[in-house]
Amino acid sequence: PGLIWTPLWEKLATDIAANNPDRKGMAPRAVFEDAVERAVPMKTEQTPEDIAMAVVFLASNESDQITGQAINVDGGAELH
Repeated sequence: PGLIWTPLWEKLATDIAANNPDRKGMAPRAVFEDAVERAVPMKTEQTPEDIAMAVVFLASNESDQITGQAINVDGGAELH
């Protein structure tokens, strides 16, 4: 999956804000949003619901002919 706001990301963003001079004093959520802006071409974070929709599709009859594929739910970050 792409960038999803989770407790792990919150801790990582806190550490980035504490140890990176150009992000010093930023709130963890602001650090995360900056990372999304820089890394995701669609400029939007992904959500657990985005991943769930892909899973539901793959579990449905509509995906019967899909085999052996990587489906990236990442707002284009793989392309960046």
